[in-house]
Amino acid sequence: MFQILLTVLNSLDRTAHFFSACILALSFASGGYAQTFASLPNFDDVVYVDEPVVVYRDYSARNRFFVVPQTVLGNDEWSISVLYQRQNGRLNGNAVLSGPALIDDDVLENVLTALSSISPNPDLVVVQPQHSEYRVRLFGSKATVTDRFVVNPIGEEVSVSFDLEELPLRSLLHDTSYLVDVGILTFKFSVRGVEFDRNFNPVLTRRWFNIHSPIDGNCISYPERFLNVVTGQIGCIYSIEVSRSDTIRVQRFLRERGYYSAGIDGVIGPFTRDAVRAFQKDQEVFADGLITRRLIDSIAFLQQSDKAPSDISTTNDAEQSQTETSALDQ
Repeated sequence: MFQILLTVLNSLDRTAHFFSACILALSFASGGYAQTFASLPNFDDVVYVDEPVVVYRDYSARNRFFVVPQTVLGNDEWSISVLYQRQNGRLNGNAVLSGPALIDDDVLENVLTALSSISPNPDLVVVQPQHSEYRVRLFGSKATVTDRFVVNPIGEEVSVSFDLEELPLRSLLHDTSYLVDVGILTFKFSVRGVEFDRNFNPVLTRRWFNIHSPIDGNCISYPERFLNVVTGQIGCIYSIEVSRSDTIRVQRFLRERGYYSAGIDGVIGPFTRDAVRAFQKDQEVFADGLITRRLIDSIAFLQQSDKAPSDISTTNDAEQSQTETSALDQ
């Protein structure tokens, strides 16, 4: 009896799948699914993956492909501008982050080349987010910026504005802010597309993506981007503490090496910074123009190296003279 019941249930199950398949076929034949899922990426059909992008095939058009960013391109091209003031003894201000398109022409050209083997004339579409927002996290503060973008934020240049509090401002206005990341910019966006459920039926869905980019300041190289709106002061206002005697030592060394021709005064001015940059370039290190403990230690090492050959020569001469004297005594 149980076996008969099981056979009947299996038969009904196959019948249900048969009718489901028929309905699905009729829907395709009538254009139902094609219209519902027209011009949407098929998230289950990934055709190309590289570091900057992932490419999905269109669900309804086999020759159309959607390009979605995975990383932020051109981190070096992102810039931050800061307007700030001091009120009641505390700093506050506003920053604007500006950056290039997340998908540029070079990336699209690489994708076209990669897809040429599977599609003769691929139609590339830079995906249009259904929802997008930027999240900025800096030391001691965070902000979420949700704009109604006039353009596609993935395919066009973008600027993001957010408020700054005391602690992140101090980090950005320090002359070593370029050495460490002072924050993280996250671009969160969703894309409408198609995926298949467990019964292999296409369903509409929305997939979320998150990509990140570090934020640094570099007020030492771009002082014009950091402005006190009350006093008009530009550039960094905090720096590494270096003693006047250390600065004089550096200036003397740079003068001896032909990098510096101004006065030996222990003041870190534009001539001193230019001389430090020139020296750093010749040493093939990052030329920031800063007098740091690392620079002072490097100069001490070079000075010691300069003395070493002379010391060795003097020692050898003394030993030779002593040997000759001993020979005469004998």
